[in-house]
Amino acid sequence: MEIAAQIFGYLGAGVTIALGIPQLVHQLKTKKTGNVNFISFWIFYIGLLLWISLGVWHENPATAISIFISNFGCGVVYTFTMYFLYHYYDKKTKKMMFGAIGGIAGFSFISAILLLLFILRFSYFKENFATLNGYSGIIFPLIVPAFTTLAFFPQFIIGVKNKNFNGITPYMALLFIFNCTLWVLHSVFAILANPDASNGLIGVIVWNVICGIIYAFQFGFIFAYNRRNRLVYDVVN
Repeated sequence: MEIAAQIFGYLGAGVTIALGIPQLVHQLKTKKTGNVNFISFWIFYIGLLLWISLGVWHENPATAISIFISNFGCGVVYTFTMYFLYHYYDKKTKKMMFGAIGGIAGFSFISAILLLLFILRFSYFKENFATLNGYSGIIFPLIVPAFTTLAFFPQFIIGVKNKNFNGITPYMALLFIFNCTLWVLHSVFAILANPDASNGLIGVIVWNVICGIIYAFQFGFIFAYNRRNRLVYDVVN
């Protein structure tokens, strides 16, 4: 059980790093930002920062390393995604670009500080580094997933309302679904291997199930939208 938990944990970490790649590739390929809700991307961006923070102060060293590396890597990829979202936006202004670059710079600066703290924890302060424990160790891991889970829900609602999912690639949602599945499997096997770890992992399972359901609906709507537009294009041409 423990080996299975580790395998799914490593796979989940690898997929987490790649979460921003489909949207980044989509932006670079189309060179156009469609009907997207920038707030959703910023909420997810902030969520990554919270996950990175959790990786610094998580009580379990192995879990801390997995969380930090995967979300720090995802943050690096998403930094480029955020920039190109604004860069290819037709209605962008100098003020908008200045704000976006400022926000990205702030994210990068805080991430660099957290990286330094992470290095210090596992090099110079292995025994004396303060970690989340007790209620803080339960509450904070329950709050953090809310940001990344619900980040794109407003985007989904707007897309359904306007019947327009242009600008969002379905492969991003599909990768999120796969990622949620891996982390649920990791958590289940981790609990089976060590029942005492259930308090900190039940929340992970619940949030990932909710996240998977949300992105499954989003994938279905985006896929149907793209297919309908492709059929219309074929008929017209």
